[in-house]
Amino acid sequence: MKLTIKLQHYDYHALAQQIKSWSRELGFQFVGITDADLSDYSPDFKKWLNHHFNGDMSFMLENHEKRLAPEKLLPQTIRIISVGINYYSAMKYNHISQHAKGKDYHSLIRKRLQKLADKIIEITGPMTYRAFCDSAPVLEKPLAEKAGIGWVGKNCTLI
Repeated sequence: MKLTIKLQHYDYHALAQQIKSWSRELGFQFVGITDADLSDYSPDFKKWLNHHFNGDMSFMLENHEKRLAPEKLLPQTIRIISVGINYYSAMKYNHISQHAKGKDYHSLIRKRLQKLADKIIEITGPMTYRAFCDSAPVLEKPLAEKAGIGWVGKNCTLI
């Protein structure tokens, strides 16, 4: 028995631009696409763990190999779409963080990511994917930095 796989050919640049446009339509102010290679971040992450900078976050010690290699979490991962929402409020003296008000942002973002995946699948056909929002062992900030959304500052925050 012979299995033949027909590979679709896309204009990947145009598809990336379309994904960014859809992301903005879905309410994401920041969007970038990158490969899954985090080898440049491995030494700093391991140093961070060795210095116990994770504090009480013992979960950071678990699955650290998956955090450094997203393809171990979802086999055959080659591209990652990173998105972000600005929680900034125009009110100068708002002492309550915007994401602390209203709906749980995890479910809000996951629903939007599902809508984005549905739009991509309409163009590409079936694919394997997984949407994350603080829910899996991935290095979200380094991936966002690699995708061009910002950079990780000395305070470990994506700026």
